[in-house]
Amino acid sequence: MMRWLMPLLLSLGCRDTYVLPMPVEINARPLALAGTGSTVLVGTRIDVNGSGSFDPDGELVSHAWKLVGAPVGSAAVLSSATTSSSSFSPDLPGTYIVELVVIDDAGAIAFDQVTFEATAVLVTANAGADTTIGWLARGQVTGTVAGSDGSTPTVTWTMTARPFYSTATLVNAATLTPSFIADAQGTYTLKLTATSGGVTTTDLVNVTASTVGQSFGAPDFDDPVTVVYSAALDRLIVVRRNPASVSVIDPATGLGPSVVLPIQFPEARSIALQPSGLRAAIGAPFEVAIVNLQTVSVEQVFDVVSNNNRIVFGPDNRVHSMPEDTSENILTLNVGTGAVTEIAPFSNTPGWAMHPAGAAMYLLDSFASRIARYDIASTPIALQRQASPATIYAPLYGTSDGASLITGNGIVLHSSTSAGTDMTVRGSLMTTNIESLTHSSVTHEIATVSSTAEPRLLSWFSDATFARRFTAAFVEPTTLNGYYSGFIAYRADGARMYIVGHREGAWTVFTVSPPP
Repeated sequence: MMRWLMPLLLSLGCRDTYVLPMPVEINARPLALAGTGSTVLVGTRIDVNGSGSFDPDGELVSHAWKLVGAPVGSAAVLSSATTSSSSFSPDLPGTYIVELVVIDDAGAIAFDQVTFEATAVLVTANAGADTTIGWLARGQVTGTVAGSDGSTPTVTWTMTARPFYSTATLVNAATLTPSFIADAQGTYTLKLTATSGGVTTTDLVNVTASTVGQSFGAPDFDDPVTVVYSAALDRLIVVRRNPASVSVIDPATGLGPSVVLPIQFPEARSIALQPSGLRAAIGAPFEVAIVNLQTVSVEQVFDVVSNNNRIVFGPDNRVHSMPEDTSENILTLNVGTGAVTEIAPFSNTPGWAMHPAGAAMYLLDSFASRIARYDIASTPIALQRQASPATIYAPLYGTSDGASLITGNGIVLHSSTSAGTDMTVRGSLMTTNIESLTHSSVTHEIATVSSTAEPRLLSWFSDATFARRFTAAFVEPTTLNGYYSGFIAYRADGARMYIVGHREGAWTVFTVSPPP
């Protein structure tokens, strides 16, 4: 082995240099761009253009077009096979695939394909422009469709997106003019689908439901006790706890005059409007203040030895104060004379309501599921009768027409002067935990705010059948759980509603139209 290895090593050691071969130049591949496909009508000339193709390090030396796919039986041909652009006319419905091949100056090849769908009918669909509507309003959209052969495509609308708490559904979804009621604030996306001759086209439209609320301001209402509504003045009456004061608020602006109550313990606890809606009684520990809401001034302050957490203001200028427990009596203050009379209490957890005619007051005992009617035209007021018609609990509401009493768990009772029907069951609203209730004798509907579940719900019911007509999410769908207090009132004409929510220390009133 050494005999042949040594001569080899000697021969290598005698060389002075080693020359590397020259590098081979690498050609960059060209790029073929055949264009973008589309849906076309049979018989229409289709132009294809490959002039956007290029060679990054040289130039293209040839273009070649080829129809590589066509419906069975098609006789379509390209107008030119070797130029940068070409054209053809589809003669049958179906898919046409055109291929472009390019070659650069170094012989490199690239290709691209473009697809066209040919139809006997070209269908167009327009779902309309995006719009904004009011919360609880009807969202009406209008679409347009057409077929190139003069046919009228079939139409279907679907709701592809809606606010988180919404349960809205489309009405007349097979027509060009569907609608829905915006039961939550946010954006609703509707898709229009048009079909003719086996060809389908779609388009989308957004409908945004929103409303602007007015915060109670000037002064800052960070601790209202309660809110009531005076239909006579079309104003919200807001009571603050400390300092004890009353404000008469314009729902349209959130502003209005206020008056501080000159009471010994500056902590207002309750309010009751006189049936006229022009005066209010404000309850505080051991005192009742009478406020003229037209002049926003305090008329009188009376000593009434009660916590005055629950009061009723009758049409005969008398204020009735219900006790917290059975150790205290029901007190009646005669505002004209200052005289106070007492009778034995009915219960320690009363709900209360006054008949709009002013002759009767109803008290409800949640523990015993009892309800009682008092004659408040007599002196002292007198218990007329009581009943236990069903499982009922506070609060207690009366409808504006005096026909019904409604309990906190949605039981509807008769309210009348007839002993045979008074306080017997009329029906049920099929809702519980009613937080606020209002009734319109104009629209013949009962509206409620219910805190049974999250979110709080607004519901509308017939005042004749008590059937639920509509339910909506309370105020803002993204911050519903933050609203921990709700108040609702019909304007006197029934055409508008005031919805008051309390969230994160801020009180806001929303003025809306009832759902159509």
